[in-house]
Amino acid sequence: MFSTIASANEEEILVICNPDVAIDKIDKNHLRSIFAMRLQEWPDQKPVNVFVLEDNSPLHQKFTKKHLGFFVYQLRGAWDRQVFSGTGSPPNTLLNERSMLEKVATTPGAIGYLPRKLVDHTVKILKVEMP
Repeated sequence: MFSTIASANEEEILVICNPDVAIDKIDKNHLRSIFAMRLQEWPDQKPVNVFVLEDNSPLHQKFTKKHLGFFVYQLRGAWDRQVFSGTGSPPNTLLNERSMLEKVATTPGAIGYLPRKLVDHTVKILKVEMP
């Protein structure tokens, strides 16, 4: 079963990746691990480059809650613990949706998210499978 996020008054949010990413679908648990910065390689061993919007972005808040099942502060806490312990680094934070499209399209191994209306041919849509 595939998941998309949409309701009558809310636009669908898609998971996008750079066209060089060798997969077309991802299960929700792997997606959570990638955005929590615990999974740092794609199945073909290429590095994952995670892009997110700022914590106060409504799109970031919706994506985090609905696709990952986290509140923004929980995700931020996980990133902060990794940085503090020296075991990881936070994702690349962008200022706006236009930057998200550009960075994901041009960065090898990149993953991010956007509303469906902003997704174009420069990125690949990853289907999210429910466990």
